[in-house]
This record gives sequence, structure tokens and C-alpha cells, in this order.
Amino acid sequence: MKKTLMAIMISSSMTFISSANANFSDMSNNLFTSNVELSGVIIDQNPTWVWRIPDTTRQKLTGAKTLRSTGTDKDGILANFDIGIYDLPLLEGFMTVPATIGQLGLVPSITIGETMVDSRCYEQECFSDVAVFRGGKRDGWLRVKYTASAALAAKKEGVVYETQSDLAAQSINAASILSLNQENYSEVYKGARSLDTVVAPTIQWLDDVLNSTSWEEISQSRLITLKSSYIRVFDIQGPWKATLPISVSIQ
Repeated sequence: MKKTLMAIMISSSMTFISSANANFSDMSNNLFTSNVELSGVIIDQNPTWVWRIPDTTRQKLTGAKTLRSTGTDKDGILANFDIGIYDLPLLEGFMTVPATIGQLGLVPSITIGETMVDSRCYEQECFSDVAVFRGGKRDGWLRVKYTASAALAAKKEGVVYETQSDLAAQSINAASILSLNQENYSEVYKGARSLDTVVAPTIQWLDDVLNSTSWEEISQSRLITLKSSYIRVFDIQGPWKATLPISVSIQ
């Protein structure tokens, strides 16, 4: 849901003359009727979220090689192969400018594969499964495991704050995504204090700040980190291919 602001502009002029009744009209049959012309413009002032899958991640996930000897037979039919790629930034996003005040239409909703990244993923590993194909035919599936983190900077009652979500080790990276990429960040949030001693900064709390009109100059970032991945296939040798869809919508 996107929120827009409407500016209503009313302009008028009045010339005072000596008569105290100038610009007043008599009532006809005890009735006064008139109208006021209004005009304005609807301005979309929502800050923009921008997103990327880092090029280095794309490169490492393309042409990954695993040895046949490393496969582990689970049930006599399918074999598991660890792709051997860990702790890669899978998705990065941040708000390009701060929101002047908390409002609806700022919270990102991320989906990886068919799995929505919810609050659990900010506290523990989540996973998504997608099909693996060989020669256009399905031959098993790929599982990716990942965690999510977020960082936030905002002002309240003239005090500047910074904080990060549950997975601190990775939220530091989420914080750097925001501080290193948002223009004038160091000036806008100069002298920021940590909120961590005041609240437990869960992702729900961070999103509530985005919607709260009691906070100002609000910025947020997100980071999805690929923790590990493996394929489970019937054919234990040769090339394979899988597509992991990632989508983001704003609520």
C-alpha cells in the first residue's frame, strides 16, 4: 500500500474599502449560497527502496562444482551434494532517503522461492526449495538456507538513534549497507545513540517504527545472507541448473 500526501492550496485576496460591509452579500430569502474553488497536486513523497543481488554472489553461484565422491546417499535413490558456498550476501536493500515521518507503505515484504521471509528468519535459519533441472527435465531440487537482518536509523523528540535486528553479527553488515550507501547519512544521523539498551530491536519493532508517526527521519536496510545450499538429485553426475526467484513488495 502506498501512501500519498495531498496539498490543498487556497488563495484569495481581499481589498478593504471604507465600507464595513464590503465583500459581504445580503441574504436572499434568509439564505446565503456561494462556493470556494480548491485546487492542488498529489505528491508521492514515499522514500524509495532499492535492491540488488551482488554480482560476486551471482558469479559464485554460477558454475559451482561439486565432486561426485562428496555426495551422500540418503535413501538409495537420491543423493545430496553440498554446493560448498557459505555466508554470501544474497539480497541487499536500503531506503535511498529517510522518511520524513513514519507512515504506511514503507515495510518491505521479501519472498525467496515460495517462502516469505518472516520474523523467524531474523532469529534463525530459514530455507527455500526450488527444482533442479537437467536437459529441461526435473531431476531433484535445490535447498538454500539463509538468515535475514535489518538496521534502522531514526529520530525521536530531537534525539538521533541507530539500532539493528536480532542477528547482531550479520546486522552489522545491514547497518553498513545503510550507512555507506545512503547519501548524507553521516550528516543526517550525526551523533546517533544506540537504542539497544532501551529496547529489544526485533524486526517487528523496527517495522513498527516505519509505521509510527512519533518517529522522524526514518531509514532502514535489509540483508539476506545465504548460509549454505545443497542439491538432492537422482543423477549423480553431469551439469544441473536451478532458478531461485526473489521478489520484494512494499506494504
